[in-house]
Amino acid sequence: MTLGHQSPWALAALAWLALLGMPLAVIDVRSRRLPDWLTLPAFAGVILLLGAGAVAGHQLGHFGQAIGGAAALAGFYLALMVIRPGGMFLGDVKLAASAGAALAWVSWQALLAGTFVAFVLAAACGLLLIALGRMTRKGDLPFGPFMIAGAFLAVLLS
Repeated sequence: MTLGHQSPWALAALAWLALLGMPLAVIDVRSRRLPDWLTLPAFAGVILLLGAGAVAGHQLGHFGQAIGGAAALAGFYLALMVIRPGGMFLGDVKLAASAGAALAWVSWQALLAGTFVAFVLAAACGLLLIALGRMTRKGDLPFGPFMIAGAFLAVLLS
């Protein structure tokens, strides 16, 4: 389902995620945190708007797909957090739930693409910062901005 074929409710959910995603990205870059006072309303708004769209468009199965995407992406980030403590944090997991719901609403392919693009963008940025001498190989990047960018690039390209 392309962006042009999204319901007004789905577009509102994406706009809500973008609205809260911008300050989340800035805060993550500045303080390496994704605060609950933004991640939780982001998730609640995305779910409520997609839920309203599912009811209005008689697409409850589609809403189930969005819930599954939220759980899958949040679970993936939670697994990464457990595997490598300090690499991901709970804020990333909470933001992943919002991104996963929005991406899975579009399609499962968008969910995979958005996740892949986020990691590619982070790797490219990290390599550039290492090449410029602004970061070492052991350094870490805030991942929230890449997650948000990957999600929106995947939606736009779907």
